[in-house]
Amino acid sequence: MYDHMAAMALEDCDFDIDAYVNSEMGEGVMELLANVILYQEMDDEVIEYWTNLGIQKDLYNEEDDESKFAVYTPVEILNDDSGSKWPVVFCLHGGGNPIYAAEAYRFAQLGATENYITVMPEDCSIEGIEEVLDFLKENYPVDETRVYSTGLSAGGNKSYELASSVPELFAAVTPCGQPVLFNGSASVEDVSAIGGVAIYNLVGQYDAFSHYPFTVSGWLTSEEKIEGFNKWLEANNLVYEEELTAEKIESLYGNSDDVVISNTGVDFPTTYTIEADGTEFWTGEYENQDGVNTLRVSLVKGGIHWVTASYAELSWNYMKNFSRDPETKQLVYSGE
Repeated sequence: MYDHMAAMALEDCDFDIDAYVNSEMGEGVMELLANVILYQEMDDEVIEYWTNLGIQKDLYNEEDDESKFAVYTPVEILNDDSGSKWPVVFCLHGGGNPIYAAEAYRFAQLGATENYITVMPEDCSIEGIEEVLDFLKENYPVDETRVYSTGLSAGGNKSYELASSVPELFAAVTPCGQPVLFNGSASVEDVSAIGGVAIYNLVGQYDAFSHYPFTVSGWLTSEEKIEGFNKWLEANNLVYEEELTAEKIESLYGNSDDVVISNTGVDFPTTYTIEADGTEFWTGEYENQDGVNTLRVSLVKGGIHWVTASYAELSWNYMKNFSRDPETKQLVYSGE
């Protein structure tokens, strides 16, 4: 695991794996990974861990590695007989990882105090997600207007695909370890027509696979990353002076007095820094025509291609402000 974490950082940078593991950020990551490293997904120790948190873990289609999925439900929700409906967060695993690894992202743990249902599916295709969502609607008290998705790496990629393929199903997504992508089957115009999908993108400064600035090509070309960002500016009806271009990024990256703009190369209208996990989350935002922030990016100082302990809380505090109108499917903002 130690070598695996080191491989999550960019080559030729000043990243120090020993310093990372012994930092507040790294210690939080390793603590969350403990069960994944030590036990199998349904070992008694794992079930006891979730029970002690006040969560019931159920694993469905356990014998089918291609279609199994886990559901994490707060006991408070299971014991509620008021007829209330509750939010659902799809937490999608990274490429090459089992769904069990996503337990280390902390979203399911947070559900115990925030009262939402977390689901971790193996099949992250559009059809697979829709099948699991239908199952949840039939068997759990799901609020269909408050369905969200998050994920790391390939799971972040799939969250973008969901947002830009079936935007009517998802109010907000928080992809991690990916650039801002518009990679689904819906048109920009179709997404825009229902108010867009609220997006919060979290990426480590030293992410080995998806990092800023967008002019640096990785598994995607710089052109693809810039195009995806610009499509969401339009799809979310955001207010901006001009589209992102390679020339604009190069003029800003490393040259702005604003730490967020200087480290991303993106001229965000609003910038600020969040302090968490013993580091800084350099954060930029765009607002839509109603003054609502529906595109937020946090670049995590010293972060790698993995989530930190605060990703879940920051993501949920953003996503929970959004829902879908049950009739029109329009995006609804209920935050302050």
